[in-house]
Amino acid sequence: MTHRALGSGPLSRALAAIVFTTVALLEGRVETAQGQDQSARLRVAETLRVRGATATLTFVSVQRDSRCPKGARCIRAGEAVVVLSVREGNGDATTLTFEVPPGGGASQSFHGYRIQIVGLDPQTETDVEIAPSDYVATIVVGP
Repeated sequence: MTHRALGSGPLSRALAAIVFTTVALLEGRVETAQGQDQSARLRVAETLRVRGATATLTFVSVQRDSRCPKGARCIRAGEAVVVLSVREGNGDATTLTFEVPPGGGASQSFHGYRIQIVGLDPQTETDVEIAPSDYVATIVVGP
């Protein structure tokens, strides 16, 4: 599984996350800096762990994807329905559902955190089915 860590310096924010690989873990973990907006690109089943806090976010699934395919002319832009699981400490997980328009831009608040989905890849294409494991969500968590 893949580990990604984001530092708090400008170079770290400008560069892609450093990737570490380990076979022992069953889920991806992403650690980010405390006190700032923190971003990560997660695949389905990967987890974002907020450093300095007890909250974790897991990208559970894309329930539906009706975004207008690349190159198509659509009457309606559509959206993707993205499901995240949020856990604070050892408490029960809470499911959050986001309706993400093309290009991203869905957000919710949870226990003092602002959780945004600012992008979802890949973009849909006509006559091409996206495998659930191919989705990657760009998530930003802030105070």
